[in-house]
Amino acid sequence: MKVLAFLIDVCSWLKIIASPFLIAVVIAIIIYLYVSGTLGLVLSVSMLLFGLVVGVILASRIWVKQGTTTFLARIHATPELDKVNREKK
Repeated sequence: MKVLAFLIDVCSWLKIIASPFLIAVVIAIIIYLYVSGTLGLVLSVSMLLFGLVVGVILASRIWVKQGTTTFLARIHATPELDKVNREKK
C-alpha cells in the first residue's frame, strides 16, 4: 500500500511542477518569437530551466511541509458546495 501512496504523491508532485513550468514555457515562446538568433534561443532555454527549477523547489517544499496530495486536495476543494449541501439537509 505504501508504494501506491508514493506513486500518488509523485504524480501530485509532477502536477505542482507543471504550473510554474507552463508559465515559463509561455514566456519562453514569447521571448523566442521576439528576440531573434542565438540570443533568443539562449534566453528561452534559460527561462525553461528557471521554470523547471522553481517548480521542483516549490513542489519539494510542499511535499516536505504538508504533502503534495493534501496540498492539491485543499486547492481542488469547493467549500461553496459544502455550504449548499448543509442547507439542503
